[in-house]
Amino acid sequence: MSRPLEGKFGIVTGGSRGIGEAIARNLAAKGCSLLLNYTSASSQSRTEDLCTELASQHSIKCVCVQADLFHTEEATATILKAAQENFSSETTGTLQVDILINNAGVSKDRFLNDEEKGPMDREYFNWHYTINVLAPLLLTQAVAPFLPTDRSGRIVNISSVSSSIGFTGQTVYGGTKAALEAMTRTWARELADRATVNAVNPGPVIGDMYFATGEAFWQQMQGFMDNTPLSKVVDGDEKMNSLTEEQRYLIKEKMGGRRPAFTKLECLVWFGLVWGVVWIDVREENYETAKDEFEIATDSTNGTTIYAASDRESARDALNQLSAVFALYTTEMPSYGESQQPQQTQPDDSGSQMVSTYFDPGDIKPEVREEVKRRVGHRLRELENAVEALEERAKDD
Repeated sequence: MSRPLEGKFGIVTGGSRGIGEAIARNLAAKGCSLLLNYTSASSQSRTEDLCTELASQHSIKCVCVQADLFHTEEATATILKAAQENFSSETTGTLQVDILINNAGVSKDRFLNDEEKGPMDREYFNWHYTINVLAPLLLTQAVAPFLPTDRSGRIVNISSVSSSIGFTGQTVYGGTKAALEAMTRTWARELADRATVNAVNPGPVIGDMYFATGEAFWQQMQGFMDNTPLSKVVDGDEKMNSLTEEQRYLIKEKMGGRRPAFTKLECLVWFGLVWGVVWIDVREENYETAKDEFEIATDSTNGTTIYAASDRESARDALNQLSAVFALYTTEMPSYGESQQPQQTQPDDSGSQMVSTYFDPGDIKPEVREEVKRRVGHRLRELENAVEALEERAKDD
């Protein structure tokens, strides 16, 4: 695997297990040094072992730090101090945080006037909102001054489809994720000169949290899972061997034989989008970047500010990058094993666009290519038309 993140530094909250661990593994494999946050002493040994493994396997620096995000101010200070002490430049003494993954989160379903668990109260509400909303807010705020100054920073907030679907029992949890997504949109504008800011809804992922949600929630999910092509359990699936006997039973008998995703860069078709479950799928990241640039250009053009021309150029550049990556995902190409030449695409008449793919285009299965065309292509076309219309209007003015 190529190492496009060589020399970069990232912070991952909730990095000891599940999605957080998988994100850490993926970043490390790409050359990114890491600070992994975990909550309790029970996770210390696990997180230390993970750091040791990643450092040894990928020749990166990995440090773990215990910080309970419920005690938000203290945890934020602890994480930032650990970053400064371990990852500041040896030559300048300054810290640069290239990547921040706000992954840590909590959830305990409860209905209005729940007959088994009792009614929701201030303590229940505050627990969710402190960890799921206040913690990423204060940590992002603390990290902001240390982001790169060339727009190369990346902030990723792990959200949930619960923010918009309205699952029963998730009054508070769904509300926290909606709040996180609202903050994401604001931060994308406020930090546009330093970093892109995106939220990702990974869909169901195998882990302690999902198995703890219970049968009532799995029943709500069943229709969605039935329409997720790669979720069906098939004979000989070696990934199933990593689960306990009880977990395999629950998937077979209580989840209709449809399993959540494993955190091994497994690709799912989820709610009309093709996502990389564990890491930010490059198509989506490029799409969000291009969309953000377009919105900035639109605002600036409408306001006839002096930035309009450069903003439109940034929107066009981001769109070209998106088009290039989309082409790599949808055009049949020889694998790197057959051709060692860099991959080039022709997104438009302006010439070829070079992109870092982080994957071998020749390894993409035909069915995945077709799904990308069907699910993502229309979004690209809509954005292309919008940018072209913006450019034409600027010419007319």
